[in-house]
Amino acid sequence: MPENKGGFGDVMSLLGIGLQAYGAFQDGQSENELSQYNASLNREGAQVSLDEAQYNSYLERESAAIAEFQTRRAGARLLGRQKVSYAKSGVVITSGSPLEVMSSTAAAIETDALTTRLSGRLRSRSILYSGRVKAMSLLAGANVDEYKGSVMKNRGNMNAFTSLINGFGRL
Repeated sequence: MPENKGGFGDVMSLLGIGLQAYGAFQDGQSENELSQYNASLNREGAQVSLDEAQYNSYLERESAAIAEFQTRRAGARLLGRQKVSYAKSGVVITSGSPLEVMSSTAAAIETDALTTRLSGRLRSRSILYSGRVKAMSLLAGANVDEYKGSVMKNRGNMNAFTSLINGFGRL
């Protein structure tokens, strides 16, 4: 049987029990707040990742469009040089081999331009996909943080309750 410590001792014991319970409760609250803060940072990071991916994807598409235009412009200059070369030689370019060569050159130029466009679109989509994957990973981390915060809050509440039960049981 525990020995009676008198009025002051009982008050101090009760105060100690209360402080221990309050400390356990506060630990749980603090852990929850920290986890919720980390979750909010992860959610913000996910949005930044998406925004950055969309912007970089846009830049890649624009860059590909410029490269496509430049390919066609360089091709037009090449066709012009071919025409001038044939004309200087006195060759008729409206039929026969010269026409076939120039048609083949024009087709190759267009193929290069379209390949440039397609490559740019694929790189753009890859950038966007990577940004989405990163964002999903950050959102998953946010969900884990929120769950962890909830668990830590409940753990703090249980520890506080346990402290009260154990403390009152010793009185």
